[in-house]
Amino acid sequence: MALCGTKALQVWCRRVTEGYSNVNILNMTTSWRSGLAFCAIIHHHCPELLDFDSLDQDDVFGNNSLAFSVAEQHLGIPSLLDPQDMVECELLDRLSILTYLAQYFQAFNTQNSPLKANTRPSGSISNSSTSSDLTDTAKLQMKNPMMGRLSDPCKQCGKSVFILERLNV
Repeated sequence: MALCGTKALQVWCRRVTEGYSNVNILNMTTSWRSGLAFCAIIHHHCPELLDFDSLDQDDVFGNNSLAFSVAEQHLGIPSLLDPQDMVECELLDRLSILTYLAQYFQAFNTQNSPLKANTRPSGSISNSSTSSDLTDTAKLQMKNPMMGRLSDPCKQCGKSVFILERLNV
């Protein structure tokens, strides 16, 4: 029986973060608080974007800030979460985390994604992968994260509108 929905997303997250120190995906809320899991997903697919080994598991704000800014600037994933909320909130919003992680999954695993996952042996975590592993389209995407993004333009100004902005109208 194939998994789907949130269980499939959780299994994908576990698989991608397997072998990363201090990252253990037990659930879709508190397992994400430290920010290390977000950083591990980014590092797994694009190790040149951050130095995972230099992260401090106790720096919740710093880890989340790094992950959210790298995802937004280099991967085109809008930041749906706030690093300060990750520090202050005892109970993190599961739906927000799931929505944010779904964007990571889509960025790295859809057919049209220019950022296809680097294939490495499971559990192998190294910084030896270079940008030469990326396609030309992926390199362009990293330079211009808005390139190739499918988002509806604003009917008044024509600029891209992200999911949270649509909800605020």
